[in-house]
Amino acid sequence: MEGSAPRIGYQFQTPTNTIPAEPMYGTDVQVYDKDTFSTDDRMGEAEVDIQPLVAASVAYKNSSIREPTQLGKWRASEDNGLVKDSLITLVDGKVKQEITLKLTNVERG
Repeated sequence: MEGSAPRIGYQFQTPTNTIPAEPMYGTDVQVYDKDTFSTDDRMGEAEVDIQPLVAASVAYKNSSIREPTQLGKWRASEDNGLVKDSLITLVDGKVKQEITLKLTNVERG
């Protein structure tokens, strides 16, 4: 649908035993559309701070929490590109975070 915000269902998974000792501050994400008969178009980019998710994963690793619960929150601000606050939750024994980002350097749409 033209003019609607795209929904991208990307999952990032890493075992907690591979988390580096040094903090990770951000991961750059570049978003492209998918074209069938031509080159994919770059739509924009965003930087995702994964440190809150990593911190929650480390905290859960040493925790006895087993029921679904909120572990943390990444608050939306003008500095981080979040459209809304992002909750970090424990669901089915996995630490999860759903984020809604505003792309920067938008080239199309």
